[in-house]
Amino acid sequence: FKKELAVKNAEMDLLQEQVNPHFLYNALTMITSMAVEAGDEAAADMIYSLSDFYRISLNRGKKVLTIGEELRLLECYLKIQNIRFGGMIKTVYDVDRDLLDCRTIKLILQPVVENAVRYGRNQELKELNLYIRIYERRGRIIFEIVDEGMGMKPEQLALVKESLESGTGGYGLHNVHTRIRSCYGEGYGLFIESEYEVGTKVTLEIPKVCDE
Repeated sequence: FKKELAVKNAEMDLLQEQVNPHFLYNALTMITSMAVEAGDEAAADMIYSLSDFYRISLNRGKKVLTIGEELRLLECYLKIQNIRFGGMIKTVYDVDRDLLDCRTIKLILQPVVENAVRYGRNQELKELNLYIRIYERRGRIIFEIVDEGMGMKPEQLALVKESLESGTGGYGLHNVHTRIRSCYGEGYGLFIESEYEVGTKVTLEIPKVCDE
C-alpha cells in the first residue's frame, strides 16, 4: 500500500508540474509592454494579480487549498485575461459560501477556464460569458464551468472526451481529470458536454472534505 501511495504521489507531482505555463508567459509579455508606458495603472493591477496568483498557488508546495483560495486563483487569472482581452470576459459566480472552507487539490478551475477562454471565444463574439457554479450534491462538491462560446461539433467533443483518458491532443483538461482521479478515486473526475455554436459545460466532481 505504501509503495502504491508513493507512486500515486509521484504521478501527482509530475502532473501538477505540467499545468500549462503559457498563461504566465502571455501575462509577463503584456506586463513588459505596459511597463514601457510608465504610469499605466493597468500594469500595476496586472502585476498584483499575477503575484497574488503565484503566492496562493505555490503556497510552500501545498497541493491542497480551500475552495475559497481556489476561487481567488481563478479571479486573479480572469483579471489578468480581462486586461489582455479588453474586458471581454464576463463572469457570473453562483457559489455555496458554506463550501468555501472545504478542501480541493489546487489548480483545477483555472485550466478549465483557460481552455474555455482559448477555444470558446472568436472574433465575432464581443464578449464571452462564463458561469461558475459550486454546490454540494450527495456528499460531493460539484464545480460547473459553463461558457456561451463556440461549443464543439459532435466529432470534436468525442475527440476531447477520448483525450481525457489518453492525454492526446493537449494536457489541460486531461491533467485536471487525471489529478482528480489520482487523488480521490475513479468515481470522481471531469465531465464535459458541448453543443456547437451554443457553448460548453465542464463539470468537476470531488468528495466533500471540510475542516471540522
